[in-house]
Amino acid sequence: MDDDAVDMASDNSLPLGIGASAFGSENGDEEDDVIPQRTLPFALEYSGPVGVQLYRRDSSASSSEEFNSDDEDMNMEANAEERYPERFRDPLDGLDLVDLVDKMLELCDIEVSLKITLALFNIMNFKKLVEYLQGLCKRNEVRYELKLTLKRKYEMRQFQSLPPSAKLPVTLTNLYTFMLHGHTIMSIEKLKTDPTEETKDLTADQLLIKLAKLSYNMLEKNEFQMEKEHWDDVALPDSYPAMACTGLCTEYYREKYMIYTEKVSCFAHPTIQEYLAALHVFYCHKKQGKNVLEQGKLSKVLKVSLTDLLRSAVDKALSSKNSNYDLFLRFLLGLSVEANQDLLKNILQIPTSSSQNAREEITRYISKKLKEGHFPEKTENLLRCIDELNPQ
Repeated sequence: MDDDAVDMASDNSLPLGIGASAFGSENGDEEDDVIPQRTLPFALEYSGPVGVQLYRRDSSASSSEEFNSDDEDMNMEANAEERYPERFRDPLDGLDLVDLVDKMLELCDIEVSLKITLALFNIMNFKKLVEYLQGLCKRNEVRYELKLTLKRKYEMRQFQSLPPSAKLPVTLTNLYTFMLHGHTIMSIEKLKTDPTEETKDLTADQLLIKLAKLSYNMLEKNEFQMEKEHWDDVALPDSYPAMACTGLCTEYYREKYMIYTEKVSCFAHPTIQEYLAALHVFYCHKKQGKNVLEQGKLSKVLKVSLTDLLRSAVDKALSSKNSNYDLFLRFLLGLSVEANQDLLKNILQIPTSSSQNAREEITRYISKKLKEGHFPEKTENLLRCIDELNPQ
């Protein structure tokens, strides 16, 4: 081996894994060091503007196919180094072209990857593979159309129960109230068609009111999992089917002992618990004029105005250290809007009343708290609360 070849082979700047031994040599002056040569399984030779010829280097190649010369290999490596100068500097980390194509396809969407491969196989005249990939592309398009169709049907089912003059949800409370309206309609149908032993004596509104009270009691205790004592507090059976028909709860299995697991119920999402807790507070005020947020005895007897209720909710959320009442406050303020009351009227049989004056006063109260700047971590939530009070 001549000196030029040794120098070329030991240069770490060469691409595609050609270089000195990975473990080096104990004697740097020896000329018999083994120089690993990493060859490609395919060699690309451009015969025209778009034509590509492949010559295999293994025994499966036909006798009419010739291997590329060393000069062609060096030209190919030089082109790779020129195109990807930083990618193939290290011979140990270098990738062959097949791996490079795989990585490039991983960066694309599956549909884009199929189309790229389809175009390549068309050039290479692989008709069977082309037909197979066309079937995959078509299947992907059908799946996408099916997904769009199901989405449209779901939206039509969800929004068809709205009055003709109603608008789509514009605030978080409006969205959750609309969702509650749809779940209640489904639970009414389930209770009528398939009543269970636990739900045969419950109506949908009674079940929802009890579940809302349960949510508030658990939020006060900073709890999320439903235990037996929680059901007892609101006189509900310790049964998942009673809650499953509302669509607002779910269940999972918890390992209590080594060989024993128990079924645990919880809300489908923490925000549902906070919304139902706000619904309980608002319902108690609408039905009985009470402020359940106040712990004093007089507050449970004397009737309070909506303004006083909302103001006490703002103070409670600001004094909370763990932000448990941030979304609760947004939901409670949003429930005072007439549009949300209209949706609740058919569910809980509560009348809609004007709350314009109360909402304007609470907006000024929140703006005052923002100007004082005593709660910088609550600023974002207070701004969202103003949006709930004044939907566009």
